[in-house]
Amino acid sequence: MELIILTGSSRGLGEAFAQQLLAPNRHIICISRHKNMKLIALASEAGIKLDNLEFDLTATEHIDALTARIFAKVKLSELTAAYLINNAGTLHPMAPLSKCDCEAIDQNIKINLTAPMLLTTNFMKWAAKAAIDKRVLNISSGAGKKPYHGWSAYCTAKAGLDHFTRCVALEQVDAEFPVKIASVSPGVIDTDMQEQIRKTSAEDFKQVGRFIDLKQSGDLLTAEAAATRLIELLMSDEFGQEPVIV
Repeated sequence: MELIILTGSSRGLGEAFAQQLLAPNRHIICISRHKNMKLIALASEAGIKLDNLEFDLTATEHIDALTARIFAKVKLSELTAAYLINNAGTLHPMAPLSKCDCEAIDQNIKINLTAPMLLTTNFMKWAAKAAIDKRVLNISSGAGKKPYHGWSAYCTAKAGLDHFTRCVALEQVDAEFPVKIASVSPGVIDTDMQEQIRKTSAEDFKQVGRFIDLKQSGDLLTAEAAATRLIELLMSDEFGQEPVIV
């Protein structure tokens, strides 16, 4: 049995991930603020084990309790593989820093950086002595490599996620039963997040015109295509050879 833990499964890329990962030999545990009844129905109809836990990732002080709930649902001794996909993310707030609310900045960092760090930490502790295939896929962004006007919180969080991944990969080199880890920028995907970007004023986000043009020219990736490519990478022999992939 393979265990797959996935955050941000209620829509967009996360929903596409979950749909494509459904398989009889897998136990999928989705974490999202709201249950995805479509996914639950699909899994039930196919007889596939799926749990959808409702959780707000800004509540980082409760992530220990969340992971305890997750790991209580599976027997490590029965697993052949365990994967964690840190997919959940938020762009808000999108504005120059002087116009941003401090609480919104705090929540951005918690969702995009702190929560993935804590989930990865608990995942690695739980499976440390398991001689099985263990992998962590962090969904990053080109914004982690390049600064964008109006995206200071998001850019900072994604840069942090990339460097966190590099550090973990370095630590795992000498581990007895190492975890493979990679932070991947999936490209510009046609999701609700992109719609949010296109509605932002040019005053708050100077490159809004570029993203409008990408939509109008049909150059955005579909969530389904992006999920397919990322799953192929996650399951490949090459996964983890490079900690950060653009």
